[in-house]
Amino acid sequence: MMKIIMTQTLNDNGRLGAWLFIVSPVVGGACYAWLVSELQHRLSSNLWLAAGLVFLSGLAFLVGAVLVLIGRSYTAAVVPSEPAEETKGLWS
Repeated sequence: MMKIIMTQTLNDNGRLGAWLFIVSPVVGGACYAWLVSELQHRLSSNLWLAAGLVFLSGLAFLVGAVLVLIGRSYTAAVVPSEPAEETKGLWS
């Protein structure tokens, strides 16, 4: 009897996706705090930069989620296994 063992690992795209998926919300939160700070000032020169960085960090989060899903490598190994002992049924 044969047994199939499958493992999955993240390739370079998957690791980049995991990094983006974890780090971009933190960066997005910091940029959002900066945007709120800029909105409180009447003559703010960095308003569009802060809003753009909030948008880009949200986009990076979504791209990271997709990269984690598609950035996987699968390996399979077929190994012989010991034969299972036959058990008698309930009514045998």
